[in-house]
Amino acid sequence: MRKLLAEAQGEGRSGLVAMIGGIPEADVDPERAETEGRLYQTLLDGLMVQWLFDPETATTAEQLTEGLRRVIGAAQGR
Repeated sequence: MRKLLAEAQGEGRSGLVAMIGGIPEADVDPERAETEGRLYQTLLDGLMVQWLFDPETATTAEQLTEGLRRVIGAAQGR
């Protein structure tokens, strides 16, 4: 079971890059899937855990977006 889940996660990373990036999955190169795809997968998995524990207090899209804006702003020295 663990092997099947691990394989599915690998395939899911390229699918997430394609979906979020608005590109065909066939155009997602392996390096992008392993970097950008892992970021998306980590955020998504964390959000799913929050929702499973308590959907009423899980992070909203607006909260996630604002948090990301602040992180990017801090990285740019704002």
